[in-house]
Amino acid sequence: MNIKRVKYKMQENDNWKIGYVIGKYDGENKTLLNENFEFVPKIIDSEKEFIVYNMKDDLDKHLNISIPI
Repeated sequence: MNIKRVKYKMQENDNWKIGYVIGKYDGENKTLLNENFEFVPKIIDSEKEFIVYNMKDDLDKHLNISIPI
């Protein structure tokens, strides 16, 4: 399991927001939680799902936890 703190945008013109991505491994990015640890719905476009419009690691307060299961 992997949990990483990120900055993300849900639309091109949005401001950067703080959140946490969760996945089976680093880079899977299956689920996004906002800074209050609430689920952020995925973007659905033409039968495709996207977790966010744009995302980058939060290097100001870096957090990356990997737990082998």
